[in-house]
Amino acid sequence: MAEPVEQELLTAQINRVSAAIGAAATAKVAPLGLDDRMIAVLLAAKALGTPSQKEIADHTRIDRTTISKTIDRLEARGLVNRRIDPRHRRRHRIELTAKATRTLSRVNELFTECDAEFVEALSETERRHLEHILRKLETRHRD
Repeated sequence: MAEPVEQELLTAQINRVSAAIGAAATAKVAPLGLDDRMIAVLLAAKALGTPSQKEIADHTRIDRTTISKTIDRLEARGLVNRRIDPRHRRRHRIELTAKATRTLSRVNELFTECDAEFVEALSETERRHLEHILRKLETRHRD
């Protein structure tokens, strides 16, 4: 009797696919001079309105020290402003600038291209199923 074939761990497959699409996305946006953390912070600030640094850290799952340094870099490039929260004087709110809005528009275009290239081997039905499954997993595993 043949021995059962050991199935590859789903976690390993997901990590490899994530790394591949992440590398492709990083290459697409490289001409903009943004790294993945900078983009994550900009996208979080857009999604959350005018969040605190802690809210961005929680949303992105990036530690607060790294978030602070990333915001320093974004602020130096004119992409965000720090504003003191009038309700909590020790807390800063992060605001996107007009330049950030334009930059995020370009990032969205480039990521859309990357998405299309990455899933081009899938049928439309498979793509929709993948999106559904990913949304379900993400919702289930949010903190």
